[in-house]
Amino acid sequence: MSCPTHETDLRLIAKRRVRARFSFPTHAFWYAAVNATLAVVNLATTPHSLWFHWSVLGWGVGLAAHAWEAYGPPPRSLQAEIDAEIERLRHAGAR
Repeated sequence: MSCPTHETDLRLIAKRRVRARFSFPTHAFWYAAVNATLAVVNLATTPHSLWFHWSVLGWGVGLAAHAWEAYGPPPRSLQAEIDAEIERLRHAGAR
């Protein structure tokens, strides 16, 4: 017998990860394009004072988080946790 909450949870997780995978290449493209432009502007206008690396670093953290969401490992054994909780509930109800 299937647990509807489990199926709903899995569907939500799957939808979020698929959306993240579809949107990641666009995010990576804009990250590279904008930061390359900022580097050129920085080096052309104030080469003695570098500041573009702050954008690379800050936005890079967001891009890394996006990549982790899209391609990282699945949630820690969600199925096993749900199955264990169902067993605990069954044993609690059998008393």
